[in-house]
Amino acid sequence: MTSRERIDALLAAEGIVLTRVAPAVALPQARIAATTALDSGYLDGMDWITAAWLSRSTDATQFLRGARSVILVALPYHSPDPAPPGDGVTRGRIARYARGRDYHRVFEKALRRVAKQIRQEFDAGARPTVDYGPLLERSYAATAGLGWLGKSTML
Repeated sequence: MTSRERIDALLAAEGIVLTRVAPAVALPQARIAATTALDSGYLDGMDWITAAWLSRSTDATQFLRGARSVILVALPYHSPDPAPPGDGVTRGRIARYARGRDYHRVFEKALRRVAKQIRQEFDAGARPTVDYGPLLERSYAATAGLGWLGKSTML
């Protein structure tokens, strides 16, 4: 079993079956696009996002020194539409991703367990993060082939 196959197996054991790998390199185009958004005021109200933060967040080796790869994962959040309450009252709809447990916590717990296994089995550094962390994960996900960045900046 290759290291990639083993890591995929560890992730699959956590219910994460969509994985891709990107090289841990700086992404200058992502930094330029994000800096342009910052300078244009599109990120107003997100005071933690500074030019220095963007420079670090678009270089995975700043996130984990010596990193060679960024493992990107996706977790399905599909849930069936809930049955109407039957009382005749019309109610608003709740987005599917918001119906279950907080995906940040679900992902973070699973990724911490996998990172621990990676450190133990491969004697390698591993630092998990979710989309609120200090890495522009969407840009790395696009680089890895998980999708593409739309005009909305969503993957």
